[in-house]
Amino acid sequence: MAFIALEGGDGTGKTTQLRLLQERWGDLFPNQECIFTKEPGGGSSFSHKIRELALNDEHAGEASPGAIFGLMVASRLEHLDSLVVPALNEGKVVITDRFEAATWAYQLSGQEGRYLAPLYHAHREVIRERLPEGQRVQVLILDLDPEAALGRLQIRDGESNHFDLRTPEFHERVREGLREYQSTIEPKAIFIDASGSVEEVHQAVVEHIRTML
Repeated sequence: MAFIALEGGDGTGKTTQLRLLQERWGDLFPNQECIFTKEPGGGSSFSHKIRELALNDEHAGEASPGAIFGLMVASRLEHLDSLVVPALNEGKVVITDRFEAATWAYQLSGQEGRYLAPLYHAHREVIRERLPEGQRVQVLILDLDPEAALGRLQIRDGESNHFDLRTPEFHERVREGLREYQSTIEPKAIFIDASGSVEEVHQAVVEHIRTML
């Protein structure tokens, strides 16, 4: 079993890479059953309702970093209890589109809610206690210059939210927050250059997953 989080700023290609992994998983790893999920909103209908409030409510863009932080953590704990922990206990691989690194990058760094750091570290301890013994979160971070990422967002089809529409400075802070997470919060997190083609990035993601399994 393994618990892997694919992280990165908006427009870095996480959703595309998760889709490719899901489509090709049976050929790549035929002996490993995998559950693909996302945050916020994965695991249950209640978690999805929290996602809708945090991302798509008409006033969500005006909410404080503390309010969004609380919603993201609530969704995460529901996600853990309703999907992640049961799947890991069954010996399955779980791969999620975003997890705890996103909260550090978006709420503490992007939204400049540094006062939330004590709560952030406390919630990480709760996560460690909820996971099966010896299990840890393995993190892959797709890294891309925010200008290039925002260019991708402008031509992307599909769901968008108030974070997608924020200033380039916000997205730069998110990128720096992910670097800070990798260097000081979770030193084992792995950065992947997301500036290449979809297939090039996919191959890099697959190779790192092979080492994790």
